[in-house]
Amino acid sequence: MALLNTTIINIQDQAVAKQQYDNLNTQKCILLVVLGDSENIAEGVSLADELADTSPGGFTRKVMWVKDFVTLKADLEPYLTAASIIEDDTPY
Repeated sequence: MALLNTTIINIQDQAVAKQQYDNLNTQKCILLVVLGDSENIAEGVSLADELADTSPGGFTRKVMWVKDFVTLKADLEPYLTAASIIEDDTPY
């Protein structure tokens, strides 16, 4: 699976992960953040990557895949909390 519009965040090195995140977060684009690592998630990332090639309205679209719930937690949690995505049973 060639992911041309997806950045897979390095979950072994927090400094590299933060650098990847900062790079994506400063680009003018619509950024889809995917958390987790399962077969279904991988299929979803592949589809999102393909759909990112189409850009209605001329907006660049990118996918950021974080395969665990710990890497970049401090950076992502405020967005998830503000969007009311985090609940008591959410592993994030």
